[in-house]
Amino acid sequence: MSTNKEYFDEWIEWTMTAINAGYEPYMLTFMFNQMYGSERRTNERMTTAIEEFYKQLLTRIVRKPRKGSVYTEFPRLLAAPDWPVNSHLKLSAEESTVNDGKHWHGIFLLPPRCRMQVALHRYLEEHQGKYAGKTKPIMRLHAVPIERTERKAIGYALKQVDRGRVGQSEILLLPKVRSEMPGG
Repeated sequence: MSTNKEYFDEWIEWTMTAINAGYEPYMLTFMFNQMYGSERRTNERMTTAIEEFYKQLLTRIVRKPRKGSVYTEFPRLLAAPDWPVNSHLKLSAEESTVNDGKHWHGIFLLPPRCRMQVALHRYLEEHQGKYAGKTKPIMRLHAVPIERTERKAIGYALKQVDRGRVGQSEILLLPKVRSEMPGG
């Protein structure tokens, strides 16, 4: 049975393999509006919100995403929950108290063949209101291209896994395998 550290190392290698194959990496941060309920229910809502974001964004990246043959050209997202650390993450007062500061980091891998005509971080800046806002589950999205130190960025996104606070079952990997997809 693999330990969290072994899984952590495998996720880094999986991501580096995609980057070496030409995928363009971005660090994504998802800040959420207040979600009430148990920890489990809050996790489910956050996961669902990220999955909905991914589905919406997918149509801007891949033409006809329901077509089976393009599945291998989908962007990839590896995400995990995180909590603020005073010295690293600069949160507003509202963001640090909402959901006890819980947010998600992810590594978004844009495929080499992509219909998006602008860099992902620019697109999300320009279209923030489509994916996030006060009336949506996601309060704010932030994307930064990873131009060097990819391993360090991946480690940062998954640091709660490395620390043992987040288990493998809480990691979100998109796209889901076809058997997990509706009608798959």
